[in-house]
Amino acid sequence: KVEGKDLFEHMCQEHVKQVDAREILRQILEALRTMHGAGRIHKDLKLENVMVDMDSPKRRASLAPESPDSPAGVKLIDFDTVQDWEPNSPKSRDVLGTDGYIAPEAYAGEYSPASDVYCVGVIMYKLLTGKFPSRADIFDDLPGENWVGSPAMKRIQDRLRNEKIDFARPPLDRCPLAAELCTQLLAFDPVARPSAEEALRHRWFQLEADVLSPPRSPANPRRRSSASQATPRLPGELR
Repeated sequence: KVEGKDLFEHMCQEHVKQVDAREILRQILEALRTMHGAGRIHKDLKLENVMVDMDSPKRRASLAPESPDSPAGVKLIDFDTVQDWEPNSPKSRDVLGTDGYIAPEAYAGEYSPASDVYCVGVIMYKLLTGKFPSRADIFDDLPGENWVGSPAMKRIQDRLRNEKIDFARPPLDRCPLAAELCTQLLAFDPVARPSAEEALRHRWFQLEADVLSPPRSPANPRRRSSASQATPRLPGELR
């Protein structure tokens, strides 16, 4: 059993300070570094699939010592969509994942470690701003339309290509390094995104706590529904 609560619940119940968001993201990226290093990809990372344990007895002094209430442990869950991956892996026939988190190239069936990194970018943007980076009305596909090559999937991919993400939304406007990393993670072109290992070396993770901007005002995190799946159990289905 995984202790704690998922990030969606956590955001609903309390503010997430930027220093805590950074530690959560650090541990997510560390988990992805291990997963990708083993030749596997998750394909459905989202707030609901990240568990945060604030009361773990395994708290380490190295975990955000400047913020004693920082998460003691962060774990990824829901591995139904996890699959082996290598550079010559065939394209997916179906678009799996959750609206708002799915990487643009995945709408063409192209999943890779970079598509997981895009999901981390969405989580980062959501943790810091309380908003999704892309408008909800972009994702208007109906059940059964999530097959690669469908007009609906092409339409959504084109909309994401033209979508202008607001990287000046508070607190990103007050922390250029956070905005820089978020911009890199959410790059439309998967080649332009850093790997999990490269993201962990970004200077934002090296900033002193007092440099980070104050916490944002509380905001409803808004749950996004999962895309329709071609299997009996939806891999991105909300609990």
